Amino acid sequence: MTTGDASYSFVLPLWNSDPALLGEQLDAIAAQTGVWECIAVDDGSTDTAGIELVEQRAAVDPRFRPVRRSTNGGIAAATNDAIDAAGHDWIVFCDHDDRVHPDALDRLTATITSIADVDLIYTDEQVIDAAGDVVEPYRKPDWSPERLLGQNYLNHLVAVRRTLIRRIGGLDGAFAPCPDREFTLRATAAARRIEHIPEILYDWRSIPGSVAQAVGEKPGVAAAVVAAAQRHAPDNVVVSSVPEAEVSARIEWPVPAPAPTIADVALEPTTTPADIERALRTTDADLVRLMPANASQMSAASIEALIAQASRDHVVAVGPRVVTADRRIVSVGRALRPHLRDLYRGGDADYLGQWGEYTVAREVAALHPAGVVLDRRAVLELGGFDGAELITRHQLGASVTNAAAVALSLSVGIDFTLVLLGLAAAETGRSLLWTPLAEVSLPTGSFRLDADIEAIIAAQQSIERTVALDDRYSPQGVTPRIVAPSPGHPSPAQSRFRRGLDVTKSAIVDQLDLPRIADRADRAADAAADLGGSIQRIWHRIAQVANVVERNHEPRLADQEMIARIDAATAWAQYAPLRATPLISVVLPTRNRRELVSTAIASVADQRYDNWQLVVVDDGSTDGTADLLSGLDDERIEVVHTDGVGASAARNVGLAAASGEWIAFLDDDNVMHPVWLRAIAEHVGRHPAASGLFGATLRADRPDDHRPYVQFTETIDVRRLEVDNSIDLGAVAVRRGHPELHFDESLERFIDWDLVVRLARRDALAGLPVFAGVYTTDAPDRISSGAIEGPLAAMRTRFRSQQA
Repeated sequence: MTTGDASYSFVLPLWNSDPALLGEQLDAIAAQTGVWECIAVDDGSTDTAGIELVEQRAAVDPRFRPVRRSTNGGIAAATNDAIDAAGHDWIVFCDHDDRVHPDALDRLTATITSIADVDLIYTDEQVIDAAGDVVEPYRKPDWSPERLLGQNYLNHLVAVRRTLIRRIGGLDGAFAPCPDREFTLRATAAARRIEHIPEILYDWRSIPGSVAQAVGEKPGVAAAVVAAAQRHAPDNVVVSSVPEAEVSARIEWPVPAPAPTIADVALEPTTTPADIERALRTTDADLVRLMPANASQMSAASIEALIAQASRDHVVAVGPRVVTADRRIVSVGRALRPHLRDLYRGGDADYLGQWGEYTVAREVAALHPAGVVLDRRAVLELGGFDGAELITRHQLGASVTNAAAVALSLSVGIDFTLVLLGLAAAETGRSLLWTPLAEVSLPTGSFRLDADIEAIIAAQQSIERTVALDDRYSPQGVTPRIVAPSPGHPSPAQSRFRRGLDVTKSAIVDQLDLPRIADRADRAADAAADLGGSIQRIWHRIAQVANVVERNHEPRLADQEMIARIDAATAWAQYAPLRATPLISVVLPTRNRRELVSTAIASVADQRYDNWQLVVVDDGSTDGTADLLSGLDDERIEVVHTDGVGASAARNVGLAAASGEWIAFLDDDNVMHPVWLRAIAEHVGRHPAASGLFGATLRADRPDDHRPYVQFTETIDVRRLEVDNSIDLGAVAVRRGHPELHFDESLERFIDWDLVVRLARRDALAGLPVFAGVYTTDAPDRISSGAIEGPLAAMRTRFRSQQA
């Protein structure tokens, strides 16, 4: 990709900058392609090492332009000086101790060249620590003005057209220590168009003095946030601080005078969209509230907050925080992708969200029906609470009628109609809002039944096959879509293992100080460097699974609907409430595969489930694997050493060392899907008597295989399984103590196949339509890469004889 005609001025205010951290930022800027300059303004530092470093860079690269201020004027003054000196079309705001990603300008230019009237662009980011390791990704919604008034979610990276800044002015120092907050509100209000690039293109460093570490690192943030919101909110709006989330401002809209009238529609299990449509057309009330019959009485403050928001001109419907009596989240707004779901369902009801996102009102794509207040006239103008009318009037797609029929037949018609209402509202420039200032409480355990959730997913998949849903308000970070880390920027799992390998190297050298050992440690460090590329390939494969339908790959599995179901169930597993949290032990044997086993272990460490134990059995490795394993710093990982006992015996040793209630398996050349252990726990919670289960496997022949295929069948045909092993051991989980849970040490090959057949014969393994992991056939020295016809025939004969 080229950068076309766009040109950029990075503005970089400095004050007592750490040369090491600043050097990383300067290197990152220097790596950009296209036309750019970097104007670094030192704000009267007492330690001039930072500006001196920029001056050294400028001596060899004139694109770096150092400026020294004689006095300290604050970040706004230094930034404005840099803007005044800028000579290019776009101003890119950066901090001196952060790190911009290498392809940032390429991605900005792709947006600029495709959207002529864009004036402001923002991207996603991630928090890193002082060492540059990833702490937390921050995915953002598309343009959400309601949320921005209460919270500056744009943050980094932001690029603004220079002509816009000339028109509105630069940063205002009166809003220190975060003048960018007020500037962002002013710039977005004046911009012709605002665009979001949903990619992580910026690293925000969490160090002392940075809000990324703690809001208290910069005194006065809360007051500045409130002051900025007050300047840009209407005069009749009350703005106050949020003590539990100082980066947010509480925005309270007034109830208009005279107060609008409101009528309730009781939501019973038998209530249909037609009932709500009838109520909308027969009542004279201005607003209509949908209230579950079993809900507790709403507080007066909650009702007032809902009425105030629903009375605004552009609002079609507004929903409250929906919780249970024992303070668990039922809904804090809904997302549409990859299927309709309530965000953070089952979590702590007082959860504030990432950076306090659930302390501010925000636009949403859909709402949970409990407590929703509808603007009656606005809904009727859109077509009423009639799904067919909404589809037809707003050209959402005639084929979506089939999805509507599915939804109605599955008793989720109200949920589905609210989705259509949100789509219709967006078509006309109006919104559905969620507010934290209102709450409705349902009885403990009032989550939807699993059958209802599956029905919602089925209805959602039906519509997704016919129309692309617009869910711009749900940030990518709360969807289960998996994105591979950017090259050169480690994932959390990579970061942990890099630290582990560093510890390994230091311990060996410090303890023995022998050249031979030091050389082995250097090789381990080299392996750590290679690990980034290895994990990048693995995550790319998993990403292929997560988006296989969306990207229209042609899988080798004929039943694409099954892939869609597995994809949706895998997504749901990441957020489904857990009724049990059993300890799950993962048994991982290895021998002389140091680089490969690192990736396998990383996939366990990166699980979306914490109650696990990993038993790594090193069966007499001689390639430095033992050194690598000794440096792992996670107490949940237990390493057992054997002396070349073979794959069967090594696995049995692992089983003996496992202490979990459930046992899962992983080979050293494969990788576990991030939600697999959580999916096991979720299934066990719903089926306490379960003794074994299996999931789906993505099989890929090569690291660059763009046509992976899915291996899964919902029910087991034991006779067929005895002929062709269709279940990978990495997709199997067994309750500890199962009478067949052991490996036959008389076998040299197909020991996993033997175990699966014995388990299936004893009692039916449950088929769980969730991705368990990625199985590849490109690793060296694996059984599947050698001649297998003779051993394969022998195993089939063995199975037949056992049945005789």
